[in-house]
Amino acid sequence: MRQDAEIEKQIVRYLLGDLSDVEKASLDDRLMLDEEWFDRFLAMETELIDQYVRDELSPTEREKFEKIFLSVPHRRRQLESAKVVLKVLNEKSAAGAPTVHAPGAWRARRPAIGWSLAAAAVLVVVAGGSWLMVKNQKLTTQVERLQTEQQSQQRQEQERQQKFEQQRARSDELAEQLRRGQDRLVQLEQRGKTPSPQPLILSFALSPTINLRRDPSSDRGAIPKLSILPDAHQIELQLELADDEAYQSYRVELRSVEKVVIWSRNWRSTRVAEPGPAVVLRLPSRLFRRGYYILTLNGARADRRLEPVGDYHFEVVSP
Repeated sequence: MRQDAEIEKQIVRYLLGDLSDVEKASLDDRLMLDEEWFDRFLAMETELIDQYVRDELSPTEREKFEKIFLSVPHRRRQLESAKVVLKVLNEKSAAGAPTVHAPGAWRARRPAIGWSLAAAAVLVVVAGGSWLMVKNQKLTTQVERLQTEQQSQQRQEQERQQKFEQQRARSDELAEQLRRGQDRLVQLEQRGKTPSPQPLILSFALSPTINLRRDPSSDRGAIPKLSILPDAHQIELQLELADDEAYQSYRVELRSVEKVVIWSRNWRSTRVAEPGPAVVLRLPSRLFRRGYYILTLNGARADRRLEPVGDYHFEVVSP
């Protein structure tokens, strides 16, 4: 019995808007799956309407009843029906019992019995309409929740695609710079003014990777590709930073896709202002073979405490 009272109390709080969003969602799911709870819900809905028309609710409960409970159209119609029923019952009670003009008690009671049956029929129709409205309201709530989740996923996918487009544009720009440099070398050679050999340094810009699946090879479209020439001596990586947080130094680790550490160093802060704040690294080209790599950047505070800055995923491909 105590458990029944707690259930009814929770349903009343739900009807008067006293539950949190989490509690309300949990009760919505329970009402959809548990027929017994749904029957209790309909009973408590009718009970609240009865208490309202009989003026048995507290002032606070009446206010919540009028603002929240009656915001659902079918409940307002149910309330009007209950008022009509109560008015007729009060009029019958005030008029007193009818005079008996024929033998037998059944004839004297027949008007009251007829009214009771009519009232019961009204309540059955109202309850049926209430059930359909509640079912429809639950389905509408679930559809809206699914639509919200879908919109959130679409926004994340759009942000991810935008980030990928920015990375690709930056890689294309660096590739164009490299092409122009190579064209300049060809022109100088043709003029017989070949400069003394200089170590070839390839430069790439990388952004922190977001929303990447556990297996990078399954997410090829989101990973920048670095084309390293065979005669390159060093690889310059500009690690773009998400914010302007300043650190004394950085800890850098280069790992394979199998999480094996290939190279690690403590790196002094080297930053550039354009196109945005970044840490610039130069690594020997011999470290890289074809495949996927993860570059992890951690910032060191003055007390030598390390904080994660970002992971930079990329793939090395043949030129």
